[in-house]
Amino acid sequence: METIENGFMEHRLNGKVCSKGNYLNGKEEGAWEFFHENGKLMGKCIMKDGKPNGMWEGYYKNGKINCKGSYIDGHRNGVWEFYKNEKVVMMKLF
Repeated sequence: METIENGFMEHRLNGKVCSKGNYLNGKEEGAWEFFHENGKLMGKCIMKDGKPNGMWEGYYKNGKINCKGSYIDGHRNGVWEFYKNEKVVMMKLF
């Protein structure tokens, strides 16, 4: 039997959100967001069975894009782009 827990949110000691998303049978599932200590978005991805699965977008503490790439079953896959000042500075194949 599947159990779904919606609206999970983890907070830091300072009260700011650390992560938020949903669980299915005790594992992260669906859209998740992770946050820096300053409250700005650190990254977002789709989780499946507790592992990243799909596109990941990562951000610097100032909110600007850091990296983009894809996961399959918890492992980086394909071409990842890394950014500085919102421009691609490196691409890496996984």
